[in-house]
Amino acid sequence: MKKKYYNYLFILICILFITSCNSKNENTNSINLNKKEGSFVIKNIITFDNENINISGNVINDNNKVYINSPGEYLISGESNKNSQIEVNVPKGINGEVILYLQNVNLKNDNEPIINILNAKNTIINLCDNSKNFFVQGEKSIRANEDLKGAAILSKDNLTITGNGNLKINANIYNAIQTSNDLIIESGNIDINSINHGIKGKDKVQILGGKINIICKNDAIKSDDEKNGNVEILGGDINIEADDKGIDSYNKISFLNGNININKASEGFQSNIFEMNGGIVKINSFEDGINTNGLKSILSINGGKLYIKSLCDGIDSNGDIKITSGEIFIEGPHTNKNNAIDFGVENGGKILISGGDILALGQKSLDGLESDNSIKKFLYDFAYDNTNKKNIIIKNKNTNEEILNYSSDIKEFNKLFFSSSKLELKQKYVLIIDEEEHEFIQTKKDLYLGKTID
Repeated sequence: MKKKYYNYLFILICILFITSCNSKNENTNSINLNKKEGSFVIKNIITFDNENINISGNVINDNNKVYINSPGEYLISGESNKNSQIEVNVPKGINGEVILYLQNVNLKNDNEPIINILNAKNTIINLCDNSKNFFVQGEKSIRANEDLKGAAILSKDNLTITGNGNLKINANIYNAIQTSNDLIIESGNIDINSINHGIKGKDKVQILGGKINIICKNDAIKSDDEKNGNVEILGGDINIEADDKGIDSYNKISFLNGNININKASEGFQSNIFEMNGGIVKINSFEDGINTNGLKSILSINGGKLYIKSLCDGIDSNGDIKITSGEIFIEGPHTNKNNAIDFGVENGGKILISGGDILALGQKSLDGLESDNSIKKFLYDFAYDNTNKKNIIIKNKNTNEEILNYSSDIKEFNKLFFSSSKLELKQKYVLIIDEEEHEFIQTKKDLYLGKTID
């Protein structure tokens, strides 16, 4: 009986040992996707090991260049001190996604893209949890290479970037990330330093989330197709320092949610149509803050918070400006050549304000604004000669309710524009600029300092 017992015990130990070994082998090539599927095994493995590449699965390696020719999931890791490239080229007619999981990848290429997607219905770059990935394309330069062009990550088809890991790109040849179709960024921590554009899509550029930091010599985010060139910001935290435009789209820029901080740009946003419905935007520009430059352009703000400091026009439309909601603060130009708010009077454009809180400071009046009866309530063209004022407060004189409390960094201003749906007819209000008080009354049409006109 004892012998039989020991035989059963021996068999049980063997089964447990084999199961343990199989489990260890599976975990070797498993990753956590942070999705419902959890961890799973990937059979296509690419591991860069300095001058060598170790591969398994459906992958081809030729002189430090990896070829991916079929849909599937590929786990990429390691680093190389040689010029390296991952090329995706799925024959036409073969459907399925190519998913590249980057897990602590450190690669360089002096002349060509590091990830080069020639053909695939859709390619997804997944930044694995807690991973740190670093791409360096080209050597440091003071100007973009017009002969080589391209990008560190270059795709001729749709590209999606997702995951919770980190990706840092130093693009010293031309652009950092570029697609010829749609580019979608769902998540990830992305740091870009580019000699030209930061992120460029031919058609739609859509940002759903993530943390994106861009320093570049040209436009930070760009879509330039004449028909489908749209940029959509639906979430995420974006920080920009650009020598040219912050976000540039040939057709339309839509901003629904998220945080954008444009610390430096010639113009914060430029497009034919600009629409803001939520989120927080801060712009520091040495030309216009927001510019819609088509003859029939529309600049529309329907929610969110917008802060602009500009050396030229604060918000500028060659056509119409429509504001229905939101909080807008503009510290405008210091010269009389530009407006804090400028719209296309010469093109038949109008400014239509039906809600929101708007404060605009500058040196010049709003051309054409007085004749537009669509404005509900506003304080217009307040000739204030003192300079270097900081704190601006507007409150109801009777109830002492604060309508506005704003601290300004503007060096000087003598024109102040304020519009708010909180203002009421026939009510007296006090404008306080650094403790200096001025009374005004809400009339049927306008706000006037110290007097009422019925």
